[in-house]
Amino acid sequence: MEKRLGYVDALRGVAALAVIYAHSTAQFMLNGGLHYRVENEIAKFTLVYLDAGKVAVILFFAISGFVIPFSLFRETKAPLQSFAITRLFRLYPVYWLSIFVWVGYSYFSRGESTPAREVLVNLTMLQQFVGVRNVIELFWTLQIELVFYVLCAALFAGGWLRTPRQIAWASIVSLACALALAAARSFLDEKLPVALPLALSIMFWGFLWRRATVDHAPDARAWVARLTPLIYAAIPPISVMAYSTDHGFHETWWRYMNSYLLALTLFILFTTRIKIDAPSALFLGRISYSVYLFGPLGQELAMKAHPYLPKGAPALLAVALAMVLTLPISATTYRLVEKPAISMGKSLRRRLQDRRDALRPAPQREWNLDRARN
Repeated sequence: MEKRLGYVDALRGVAALAVIYAHSTAQFMLNGGLHYRVENEIAKFTLVYLDAGKVAVILFFAISGFVIPFSLFRETKAPLQSFAITRLFRLYPVYWLSIFVWVGYSYFSRGESTPAREVLVNLTMLQQFVGVRNVIELFWTLQIELVFYVLCAALFAGGWLRTPRQIAWASIVSLACALALAAARSFLDEKLPVALPLALSIMFWGFLWRRATVDHAPDARAWVARLTPLIYAAIPPISVMAYSTDHGFHETWWRYMNSYLLALTLFILFTTRIKIDAPSALFLGRISYSVYLFGPLGQELAMKAHPYLPKGAPALLAVALAMVLTLPISATTYRLVEKPAISMGKSLRRRLQDRRDALRPAPQREWNLDRARN
């Protein structure tokens, strides 16, 4: 499992559960459903002073940087084509299923219909770029992932993703864009997209971190030692400038700052000092994408079940129930959709490779004149 870096998969799985916790607990907070002081204090710490959901999402971004670009360097033949096929079959099939399941659930359970155009645009995973709302709110992170994939492919094609210096500068440029947009957002009082370049900076930093800690690439340790404190130093001013004014998402600069700093620290800790390798955590990591996509469904089911829990049961019991309900759903979608789709992608890559090999001219054999005369 070390080849696949199972401890990183496990960390992704824990982060997926943290998203369910954050969304479920926030719903109880908004509805006044936290009746005990202990759960109120826990919720206040994890959602007001910090944002557990944002911590999890930042971990996702760092993990994507740690894992995704590496796949471009595993393929010696047609790496960009292989990368595109892998990402397509990895992301889209179960994502499409989550859309249809959520739309169906919303219609039959709550009587809410989703416009056909909205569903169709969401199927592309590009909805926010054309001003269409996400069918499921947390889809916004997937669009940042797509931007990262496109940038990685473009930089790889141009030869700008091969050395630690190039990776570090990709992160630095993204960080500079985040700082500039944060300053403009503060000065103009406009909701400018600061999260995108900041996330990209963390993703490229994650790739550099992998090059330093796993691949032990020359100069990687030196570059990561320069870049890491730079990102830590930039997060407070970015948070203050970008999130001192609430633009509709209950934004407070200290919660953003604390969440980003904690996420980076946790990522460093759990990829160096503490590597989770329990079988249950590794399994959770394998199904983590489905956990992320179907967590909202598990949350909805838990909220409906909450009135039937024992009288006086704490709300956090329903939060735990949301996680428990999500796991079998996710394990099923992983087995029936994700895993077969990944296999289909691999099969398609092999067929295309075989076709390229078949079309490649055979090496020319030199004609031996002396043998011809005889």
